[in-house]
Amino acid sequence: MKKILISVVIFIIALSPAFSQTIESLQKDLKNFSDAMSYSLPFSTTIGLNWSDAYIGNFPHFGVGLSVGFTTIDTDAIDKLFNQFRISLPLDSDYSLPLPAYTLEARLGGFVLPFDLGFKIGYLPIEVEFLNIDYFLVGGDVRFGIIDTEIFKFSAAAGYNYLQGGLGIKGNKTQEFDFDGEKLTIRNPDVGLLWKTNTLDIKAQASLSLKIITLYAGLGVSYAWSQAGYEITADNNLNLSAEAIKILKDKYDIDATRRGISSIDEVNFVSTRVFGGISFNSKPIFTDITLLFNFLDQKYGTSVGVRLQL
Repeated sequence: MKKILISVVIFIIALSPAFSQTIESLQKDLKNFSDAMSYSLPFSTTIGLNWSDAYIGNFPHFGVGLSVGFTTIDTDAIDKLFNQFRISLPLDSDYSLPLPAYTLEARLGGFVLPFDLGFKIGYLPIEVEFLNIDYFLVGGDVRFGIIDTEIFKFSAAAGYNYLQGGLGIKGNKTQEFDFDGEKLTIRNPDVGLLWKTNTLDIKAQASLSLKIITLYAGLGVSYAWSQAGYEITADNNLNLSAEAIKILKDKYDIDATRRGISSIDEVNFVSTRVFGGISFNSKPIFTDITLLFNFLDQKYGTSVGVRLQL
């Protein structure tokens, strides 16, 4: 719980004087950040719709519920990128940073063929004096019941998820970046880290119903198109020449305007995960506790879901 709160209340601003770095070091930390996010973002989209029953049956079977959980990401990647703008976060590099997530979700049994349809959505904007957090997740899947008995069920599924988010903090110091004989000075920057991903997901799941509990486990594979980067707005006019703006764009892939800079890195990855857990059944109310593990970056996640299922 302490680490989840840290991921939401991130606000310590470094009290350091103007400090000069290079554009090369900034873009290097951006690359490390985008790589870390590209590993973690597809994994984060799998929160929700991890129902214990591998298949709920044909219509009129349906269910609605809520899931709350988190997945984790390396702390260093985020910390180092913020440090480029003299912003220090209360993060411990010995631990992973939780990325909180929640979804409202529903499933509807299919017609004729043995399948069900799932849909989920989550939206969480947080804005305080100098901190902004954005979170939006939407997705769905179709599961085909291959084995469907009263005790044992097995299904195969395919789905799509979209996740978009960001973390913004207002700095209060000046930062300077050197490049190709030029100097970029940014005063009191609004620093925003941005990310989004589209994933195609396939998974297989088995479930075993034992009266008041259900045990379940599954394997999933995702292919993701991810983007991660930063958007900086300064208090001052950057006073960059047309030649400097062209160098930033052509050599460093940085878009510069009169008041700010931005850079987005794109990474595509295939990731594999396992998931499983236990459900406590007091029909028609079901409570799922799910654990997830991502093989790509050795990170983990968990969620708790409560649903009404008929």
